[in-house]
Amino acid sequence: MSKMNDFIQQETITGIVPMTNKDRQYSFWDLFLSTSGFAIATWCYTQGAYVAQYLTFNQMLINIFSFNIIWVFIECLPILFAVKYGIDLWIWLRAVLGKKGVALLSTIISLANFGWYAVAANLFANSMIHLGNNFGLGLDKGVWAPILGTLCVLLGTLIALGGPEVIKWTNRFLVIALLIVGLIIVGICFVAV
Repeated sequence: MSKMNDFIQQETITGIVPMTNKDRQYSFWDLFLSTSGFAIATWCYTQGAYVAQYLTFNQMLINIFSFNIIWVFIECLPILFAVKYGIDLWIWLRAVLGKKGVALLSTIISLANFGWYAVAANLFANSMIHLGNNFGLGLDKGVWAPILGTLCVLLGTLIALGGPEVIKWTNRFLVIALLIVGLIIVGICFVAV
């Protein structure tokens, strides 16, 4: 009987049985905030800075919105089915790609992100040094960049180890703050142009 209870518990938490709305850990808004967090980080740190360097403001708006409307829509199509039926995305992809396909995809995604982790840690360290220096702390970049970069990785690891609930609440706070800052920046851009 214990074996059966263990199976039911495992199937309930990580299984393939669709869940009702009240059983889901993430709501529509939590999914929106999670994907917005990824989009903000990717756009701000890579595409946004690169495009702003070479294009005029109007060209930049056309480039960013046209590209994102097309490709983000295509990218999000698989997620719509998984979210609609309450099926975990990886379980749904297992039905589409098979177990080996999902294992290969998750390995490729993990390896592809190592460079991004280094970029994010470096940006965090440089931002914190810049903020500290603006407050008169006089932080030496050669000393503090590795320390703060490592701190960034450790904080991210602690958040990830905290599990889905910690990630959900972290996203709720940080992404809303990023969206507010983004709206302020857009307002400044339209006033300054």
